[in-house]
Amino acid sequence: IVPVMSSGRFMVTLPDPGDYHRALAGEDEIVLSVPKDKMEGMVEGIRQVEEGELKEVFGYAHANMHMLHDFPHPPMYQTLFKRWGLYEEGMGEGGKK
Repeated sequence: IVPVMSSGRFMVTLPDPGDYHRALAGEDEIVLSVPKDKMEGMVEGIRQVEEGELKEVFGYAHANMHMLHDFPHPPMYQTLFKRWGLYEEGMGEGGKK
């Protein structure tokens, strides 16, 4: 909390053992620290996304969870996967082999 107070910036932190035991943080959670003067704007932004006209576009609660098994990988990943022997021609390009 102190770095957030002194810098005035948001901070994302992975939970430590104390967070797991005393704050009951789950292994699939993160800690988001928000400066007091930015909290109202953040909450309002979340409300606009979840309740406003953009909820159909950006609202997480309304999202249709659909993940393609094969999707276009950025060129950097294609290069690395080829180098590591993990890439087959036609894979990771959004097409079926």
